Formats: sequence, structure tokens, C-alpha cells
Amino acid sequence: MTDAYYELVDPADPRGQRFAASEHVISTWGSSMQNAAPVSALLVRAIEH
Repeated sequence: MTDAYYELVDPADPRGQRFAASEHVISTWGSSMQNAAPVSALLVRAIEH
């Protein structure tokens, strides 16, 4: 188990843009949805890179 919301799928990939979601991103609205806050953090990461 990890405390991270997302983990890199392939850390050796120089683009580093593929992530796997953990159970921490599950929305309170349903288990098949993700909370918007962690997804927004990925968007900010992409913009910064």
C-alpha cells in the first residue's frame, strides 16, 4: 500500500507521463470515479514540466 495518489507507471520513461491511480483518489460520489483534486495536481505537474 502507498500513501501516494498516483505512481509513475514507468519511472525510466523520459517523458514520465503515465500514472496509475491508487485507492486514495476514489471519489465520495462513487468508487468508479476519481476526486478532482488529485487529478488537478497531475494537470499542474504537466503544465510545470
